Amino acid sequence: MGQTETYYLKNFRANLKELMEDRGVNSEKLGKGIGINPSTIRRWFYDRDPKAESVRRVADYFGCSADFLFGLSPEFEPRRNNHPTNFYTRYTFLARAAGMTDHAVAKACGVGRGTVSKWKSGRMPELYILLQLCNLFGCGFEYLIGISDD
Repeated sequence: MGQTETYYLKNFRANLKELMEDRGVNSEKLGKGIGINPSTIRRWFYDRDPKAESVRRVADYFGCSADFLFGLSPEFEPRRNNHPTNFYTRYTFLARAAGMTDHAVAKACGVGRGTVSKWKSGRMPELYILLQLCNLFGCGFEYLIGISDD
C-alpha cells in the first residue's frame, strides 16, 4: 500500500473516531446500526482496512459522504445520484477518458491484469486499490464506485 492510500485510511480512521465521539456512538452501536460485527469495527482502527461496502454503510449511518471520511472532499453531505451505476462501468469510462488500457491501470496500481479482469464480472477491488484508482483518475470514491455523479 502506498503513501496516498495510507493517508486516506488515516483520514478515515480519524474522521470515523471523531464522528463516533461527537455522536456518542461506540463500536457496538455502530455495528448494530450497519450490520457489521463490532470487533471488525474496532480492528479498523488498528490492523484491518474496511471493505468498500462497509465504508458506504458507515457514511450512510452518519449521513456523510465517503469522500469526506477519506479526506477526499471537505463536503460533509453526500452527493448521491438517483441512478447509480456499477463500479466497472465507471472504471471503464475513467480509464478510457485517461487514455489508459487495463494493462496500464494494473501496472499503475501494482496488480496483475487478472485482477482487473475480475472487475468485469462484478468483483469490487480491495479498498486500497479503489483509493489508488481515485488518485490515478483524480476522482472521488463515491464517483468511482458509482453512487455519485460528482
